[in-house]
Amino acid sequence: AHPHVYLMLMYLMMAVMDGVSVLKDVRELAPETAVVVVTGYPYYQGADGLFSDGAFEFVVKPVDIDYLEQIVRVSLLVKHQSRAKP
Repeated sequence: AHPHVYLMLMYLMMAVMDGVSVLKDVRELAPETAVVVVTGYPYYQGADGLFSDGAFEFVVKPVDIDYLEQIVRVSLLVKHQSRAKP
């Protein structure tokens, strides 16, 4: 992750690596990046762990585009406000 990446949308299950590992790497390399995890598994048992690992939101497919747009706006606003605080 690059320090100028403010938002990352990523799948939980990927072919080469899993989203949990990527999330942990992003938290370590760019903690200011908001991460929204997208999955097709509505009852993923590790969902609570995603939030403790730093996910901003957990979204289940099929994703409602209006809801996703709202999540993107809120996550960027929250991250912007946290960067602005001394």
